[in-house]
Amino acid sequence: MNKTVVELPAGIDAALGLIAERTGRSCPDLVIEALFAFLDEQRRTDPSLDYPLPLSVGIIADAEVTSENFEDWLKANWRPEEDRGRE
Repeated sequence: MNKTVVELPAGIDAALGLIAERTGRSCPDLVIEALFAFLDEQRRTDPSLDYPLPLSVGIIADAEVTSENFEDWLKANWRPEEDRGRE
């Protein structure tokens, strides 16, 4: 992994810190997730942007999905056919 320093406007930094605190996640994890979403959207709108992105990154905090019910959640929600062509 590479390290990049980004200067954030105060409002964005404060909002990011608040969301990190409320979700129990780190600010860097939230920024990485947002960047992956942005890059994935860019690639969808411009297929010539052919750079590799993993299909998933880490684990998100979610009150609905727990270690006890994640297999049931996957069975009900996983749609592998929607990921075809993204590898």
